[in-house]
Amino acid sequence: MLDVSYIFIGFALTHMVLLAQSFKTLSEFNVRVLFLRVLLCTLTYDNIALALGNTANGTSWFTELTTMRFIFHATVLPFLTLFCLSTLGAVKAPIANNTLFRGFAFLFTAAALIYGVWHEVMQLELGVIESYGHYRMTNLSPNPPFATIATNILTIIMGAMLWRAKGPRWLFSGAFIIFLLNGALASQPWGFVSGNMAEVLFIVFLLRNEEAVQALKA
Repeated sequence: MLDVSYIFIGFALTHMVLLAQSFKTLSEFNVRVLFLRVLLCTLTYDNIALALGNTANGTSWFTELTTMRFIFHATVLPFLTLFCLSTLGAVKAPIANNTLFRGFAFLFTAAALIYGVWHEVMQLELGVIESYGHYRMTNLSPNPPFATIATNILTIIMGAMLWRAKGPRWLFSGAFIIFLLNGALASQPWGFVSGNMAEVLFIVFLLRNEEAVQALKA
């Protein structure tokens, strides 16, 4: 049986390559590029932590390592909404200048951030789970990850707005694909692997989206 640890190492290396490549493919540095690079760093960390499951299981430092995974997830992902808002502004979509819509986007981000910190940090209940011979620590809290789900749905909507404004369709496609994959596969025994694979695909789509936006502005 393939050691699942190697799969996560592969995901981590992929994110590292994408991070290095972003310095070549994204000529303009802006707040969206900063977000993407921070996201790539957190995803790299996430996969390295998961890869260490069998090696570090039962140690106190692995618990601390895993706790940071959830902190990063709770504090970085909510800003995806503002990434989308900035992208809409970059292609001069009229909705991006709508005061009510902008206010909603900022309030939504704040709400997702608050809920995420509450759910994934303050209510964090770490427990060890074994699947396919691989040990990992996960959050045993019964509360659903509403912030993640809602942010994903809003990203699909804002991606459709971007596409309608004659912007690239990468944002919509990426958000839609990760929503389908997570919805269909999360409950499977190997869902913890497919979820991280979906994140690899999603970040590729986000990078392609930014490349396309920068090309439109050139």
